[in-house]
Amino acid sequence: RGGVRSVAATEMLCATLAAAALVAYAPARSTPPLHPFGLAHATYVHTAAFRTRSSPAFLLQQGRQAPRWKCSDFGQARRRNTGIGSLSSQMVAEADNLDPNLLAKHVLVMFSAAAVLGPLCDGCHSRHDVLHYTAPSLLTAPNGQLLLESCWWVPVLFGIAGIILGVSHPVLDRAAAQNSGAAMRGPPGWRATILSIGCFCSCYELSGVLAQAAALKQVDSHLFSVDLPLLVNAAAIFAIFERSAGGLGMALLTAVVGPVVEIGLIKFGLYHYSHPDFWGIPSWITYVYAAGSPAVGALGRQTLHELRKREQAR
Repeated sequence: RGGVRSVAATEMLCATLAAAALVAYAPARSTPPLHPFGLAHATYVHTAAFRTRSSPAFLLQQGRQAPRWKCSDFGQARRRNTGIGSLSSQMVAEADNLDPNLLAKHVLVMFSAAAVLGPLCDGCHSRHDVLHYTAPSLLTAPNGQLLLESCWWVPVLFGIAGIILGVSHPVLDRAAAQNSGAAMRGPPGWRATILSIGCFCSCYELSGVLAQAAALKQVDSHLFSVDLPLLVNAAAIFAIFERSAGGLGMALLTAVVGPVVEIGLIKFGLYHYSHPDFWGIPSWITYVYAAGSPAVGALGRQTLHELRKREQAR
């Protein structure tokens, strides 16, 4: 039974990731179909234009009229905020104008969102008998089924983590734009943001299902049954929604700092894992942390964009 549930959960998450990749990068609207005669006319026009622009006389004329750029011109234009790199410099300058009031609102939004979402995801582990708290607060259904197990300090820790990840990703985007001179990364949009959060929640649920199935089978090693699927899903979430050097650094940092914090909390006797691997934690928990960084980063970028729009509208 546990094996069937783990396979079903894996297939569900793979389908979710595939759908997320398709929806996140699908065009906003489809191009209306061309009439056959219109298509033929457009093909003729574009072919004629291509032949004209690819002729030797046209290319020679364009080459004579093209400006000659020297290597020093790139740096001078960037320093003057004119010419090459002016658009990216202006975008970075606008992003630098982050007043303390806007930053405080962003911190509050990220804390609130993570304080709500974090315990709900963490409850997946309790429902699958993976993790239990020493002094829990239980939410049960009328039939006695456990819906949520948490503790008063859990939302606080998740909220702090949400602030760190949600605020740091836009800061890293701004730093990358300043260093490279490229256009600053824009907000992902609510569609991609919600999809990334949904994939992270599915990965959280998958970790509980796979860990419970491995415990029921009483296998000696769960490297291929739990760790590898979660690693693949964390990498897929990063590849679909993040794909930035700063985001990769934050994902790796989260994958290290998160388990270290858990080891300290377990040492204080605040909770325990049912089947730990070393120092009181399971080996696969690091991949769950890594999968959460792109989702929280996307939420941080999008909420900051919405807050900035509201400030500009006033």
